[in-house]
Amino acid sequence: MTVVTSVYNNVMTLSDILLAYLKSNKSNYKEMRKYLHGYSKTHQEKEPSNQTISTTLYRLKKRGLLTKDSETFQTTYQGNKYLDTNNKSLKFFHRDQKKNSSRKIICMFDIPEDIRHKRNWLRNQLEILDFALLQNSVWIGPAPLPRDFVAYLTKLELTQHIKFLEVTNKDII
Repeated sequence: MTVVTSVYNNVMTLSDILLAYLKSNKSNYKEMRKYLHGYSKTHQEKEPSNQTISTTLYRLKKRGLLTKDSETFQTTYQGNKYLDTNNKSLKFFHRDQKKNSSRKIICMFDIPEDIRHKRNWLRNQLEILDFALLQNSVWIGPAPLPRDFVAYLTKLELTQHIKFLEVTNKDII
């Protein structure tokens, strides 16, 4: 069973979600909101309010599970330990390379219903990577994709359900 499967089978609190997101990378408030927007669209009835998120972050900081330096949040050693012992670690990817403005990637997928949690994770991840929805299951975004992200798709056994096409601006009508 993959990490993502075990996470989505368990009910995660907002605290768990924020800690898991922050474990994968330092993040600012705006990036966390962007992720939670995608998460709430596929997993919850309504998106958490700014006040709810701020209160949750404050409580996590008070418990020593995360730190904030200037504008970025990150998990502490204690926060990482908490996530590891509770087996609630999700993997998120951020763009580590500069976007190429003339190159785009089209991502098309047809993921079966029985692995819906992976499809929802992929949609959220594409939003984090600045992809835009063209139509159902067809997304377009900046190239290149993070190498770790592509490797993780292979680990989740999703590559057989996904097709990537790279295009340039002159290819797009």
